[in-house]
Amino acid sequence: MNKDLILPLVGGLLLGAMIMILWQFNARLNNVRAALVQLNEITTQNTNTVNGVVNFINQASGQNAEGGAPAVAPAVTQ
Repeated sequence: MNKDLILPLVGGLLLGAMIMILWQFNARLNNVRAALVQLNEITTQNTNTVNGVVNFINQASGQNAEGGAPAVAPAVTQ
């Protein structure tokens, strides 16, 4: 093998390795980003559900304390 070919070969291998490392990092970053978006959606849905339950309990306890009719359960939306 010629000495003239060694330096470009080593440089090409290093450049290829760096590109592969960055590509893998980008793929992992995209997976984590997708997981965070999904977690955010689930958290928002759970927060809305808990708020609905708390509002129902507050309405039910407030109307029962005043002697009114019990509150109707709110519709659950997904």
